[in-house]
Amino acid sequence: MKQISRKVTKRTKKLTAKQRSKMVLDAICAERDRQDGFVETGVFPFNCSSSEVSDKEKLPILGEEFGEVCRAVYEREHQPRAGSTEECYRMCDERREHLRDELIQLAAVAKAWAESLTR
Repeated sequence: MKQISRKVTKRTKKLTAKQRSKMVLDAICAERDRQDGFVETGVFPFNCSSSEVSDKEKLPILGEEFGEVCRAVYEREHQPRAGSTEECYRMCDERREHLRDELIQLAAVAKAWAESLTR
């Protein structure tokens, strides 16, 4: 999936918990819109918000997103940190942003599925 461009910097640590929560929820909603756009443009035949699609067809989508979160955690924790100190910080920032992006995508898929079950 396309990376969600969100710059996570030291500035974020100065935000309140409520501000961070709003940023994350806004990112999840934006990702949901992006996923709906894929269906509307025919990139994907459906997404997890489709009430006509069975749960057994939705589960692999959620599982694939979870797998990407697992891979991002592994890469963040186990990839070598070679190079200059500045390069190591840049790589750590990139890996943190990548993990956040994958978590946003996972949450958006789960949100879509929950929406399909809401009557």
